[in-house]
Amino acid sequence: MKYLFTLIILIVLSSCASTTIPTKDTSEILLQPSPFPSGEWIKHQEENVRMAMLKTKWKSKKSLDSIITFVLYRTPNVNLENAMEPDIKRGKASCDVLFEVIPISQNLQNGYPQITWVNECKTSKGIHTRTIHKKIAGNKSKYSISRVFFSNPSNNRLELWLNYIDSITVCSSIDKKHSCPAKM
Repeated sequence: MKYLFTLIILIVLSSCASTTIPTKDTSEILLQPSPFPSGEWIKHQEENVRMAMLKTKWKSKKSLDSIITFVLYRTPNVNLENAMEPDIKRGKASCDVLFEVIPISQNLQNGYPQITWVNECKTSKGIHTRTIHKKIAGNKSKYSISRVFFSNPSNNRLELWLNYIDSITVCSSIDKKHSCPAKM
């Protein structure tokens, strides 16, 4: 009886132990060039294994500007127009004076669907932001990049960052349709 009780306890405890579910597949890679085209930045990175997500945030050393990258593992082949909706809903809810969505591009990049747009936001509290958004639908994960300006950037500065955001892509080390550059 003592052995049966011990066996039952062991079975219960082992079933309660957390199992490791792979959250990322290292064959699909987000290529985000470094350094950034302008400014000095402080990087903070956090991985949430439970939510299968990696968040990297860079804060400007001189302003409130930021760059935020999310990799959402195990979210393959998402519909990018649907993926835009949460960003647009948050913007419409927050920006009580002006909220504008300016489409930039929607195409394939290295064989993966991508969508890029700019939001302009003004609030009655005097906050004015512009945000460049880019989402990429990978075969393994969804990638989301946002460049937030807490000032009104000049057209030249906005163009510089749009070109930078456009250079961010995803590649695969195992799928020739999405091949990675030889030098990484």
